[in-house]
Amino acid sequence: MRVIILIAAISLLGLALISCDSDDLVGPDDVFFGMAAFPHGDGDYWVYARTDNNTGAVDTITISILETMLLDCDGPDCALAEQLWKLRSESLVDSQATTVDSSSLHLCGFMSGTRIRFPLEVGKSWSDMILVDDTTNITEMVTVTVPAGSIPFCFHLDRRVTYLDTWERIHLWVAPTIGIVKMTWVTGGMGSDSDQTWELIEYGNIPVNNFTLDRFPMNTGSWWRYLVEDYYWQTVDTLTIRCIDTDFVADFQIWMHSDGAGSELRYSTATANKIVFYLQGNIENTYKSLLFPLRLGRAWVTEPGLDTNEVSETGDYRLPTGELSIYCMVWTSRLCGELCTNSIRTYYVADLGMTYRMEVHVVYDTVSQESVTYKDERITLIDYHIEP
Repeated sequence: MRVIILIAAISLLGLALISCDSDDLVGPDDVFFGMAAFPHGDGDYWVYARTDNNTGAVDTITISILETMLLDCDGPDCALAEQLWKLRSESLVDSQATTVDSSSLHLCGFMSGTRIRFPLEVGKSWSDMILVDDTTNITEMVTVTVPAGSIPFCFHLDRRVTYLDTWERIHLWVAPTIGIVKMTWVTGGMGSDSDQTWELIEYGNIPVNNFTLDRFPMNTGSWWRYLVEDYYWQTVDTLTIRCIDTDFVADFQIWMHSDGAGSELRYSTATANKIVFYLQGNIENTYKSLLFPLRLGRAWVTEPGLDTNEVSETGDYRLPTGELSIYCMVWTSRLCGELCTNSIRTYYVADLGMTYRMEVHVVYDTVSQESVTYKDERITLIDYHIEP
């Protein structure tokens, strides 16, 4: 977690604190909160406690920025970039597009499309929607206490939106170098009443483009133990995979897969940016590969005409030690016969390897062409050792 006290901001303002006179204390006019002071880069994330004030229910929501795509456009108000923001909780998985221009963040699908216009300063106001009453005012700069700590220099944004039959009131407290510290969101009218509060728990940055080959553990002696849940056959078993030998001359490794039914040997080869797994004896009975660096949207094939692979999701993963790392979910679709498709979702974590995989094998009835699932398996990491 980043240090909550804004050391950099305070050091820049330190000259204002030399004197003990009240006239020399830091005030709203001393803090410049420009666009660059709001974290909005790939890998930035925030974790909030969300409280439903009507029911008292509390859950935890993580917002992370997965990807930034530059856009070509003209004019002073055009969007310079579009970002993919992801919201996740136990009951929610949602992706939102956020547009970024030279002076504002437009949270298009989040908080009813709230726009934050920079620089932030007390007394500033703006309106966004033409057909409804939509006004945002910056009323004050205060210190806000949330689970993440006591955070100074928070600008209070008060947004009021009135539609034909409904209304919204959104309060944001936004701090330099941190982002949104707290939010209250109340809606009413036409049976759509809701009242919720979001408070920051932690924040930071998880690099999403540095999952390189050297961060995939391949040292001899490393092992991973998984819980295997087969929903079709209704069985539960354990699976252990070990790296038992490495031949650096031939540039390949031997892996042993063992469980209650016995063991199988597989091997893999690695080049400058690719690992190919040869899964002998496995139900896949074929090749599987990873192309590095793993990053959102990257696609490749292992065997032309037979398979496609794509990193279709990234995000943060909390290790058993409590540390955060980046995961990349690889979606693989592979032909396993004339009327058979093998689909696999595999989750990889930097410095840890595979943590979770769901396999769904689908065949097609030759008469009705209706799909039939004949294997549905979840594999989840329960223990591991990474040899240094």
